[in-house]
Amino acid sequence: MGKSFSYSDVIYLAKGALVTIELFILSACFGMIIGFVFGIMRSNHRVAVIRWIAATYIEIFRATPLLVMILIIFFGLPFIGIDINRFWAAVTALTLYASAYLGEIFRAGLQSIRKEQWEAGASLGMNYRKIIRYVIFPQTIKVITPSIIGFFMGLIKGTALVSVIGALDLMLAARRVAQRTFLPLLVMGIAAIMYFAICFPLDRLGSRIEQNREKPL
Repeated sequence: MGKSFSYSDVIYLAKGALVTIELFILSACFGMIIGFVFGIMRSNHRVAVIRWIAATYIEIFRATPLLVMILIIFFGLPFIGIDINRFWAAVTALTLYASAYLGEIFRAGLQSIRKEQWEAGASLGMNYRKIIRYVIFPQTIKVITPSIIGFFMGLIKGTALVSVIGALDLMLAARRVAQRTFLPLLVMGIAAIMYFAICFPLDRLGSRIEQNREKPL
């Protein structure tokens, strides 16, 4: 016979939700940095090798299921002498997954900028790095922000998969409470509300950005 659902269970779920948020923030930040680098590399039309390396990285990790990546990193790295705990195994897998998709988003955004913008930066005496930083990047961010926000919402929901390696996120916390109380509908309902509370601000932000983009100048 299970125990009744209590305030301590809500606190336990909230702790799991905080871990979910931590996983999302870390993997999103690392994924943005790595993804931007690979997005630039894949947009490089001067050196084919750089473009090929970036394309290979992006395609491999986009084509690999996130669950498989989590299992490979957590169970596979110890075989080559790399000890990693559950939390950082989850962060690593989520970062690889995020960086691949964000890299493709950045590539699409960079290539959407007209060639004249690159030429304008060059005419001002800017080198490639300065053109990217001051001319191309600000315009690219405006174009790809809705896509990034949409991906981030999927990434938050994707963090639920880390429960398979015992990382105490919201999903694992909900499963444990449901098993103890024998109230799966109630517990999973609360977990769903928590996921919604995490995703909703991003959804509103994405809608606001879309509305601002559609406003006439």
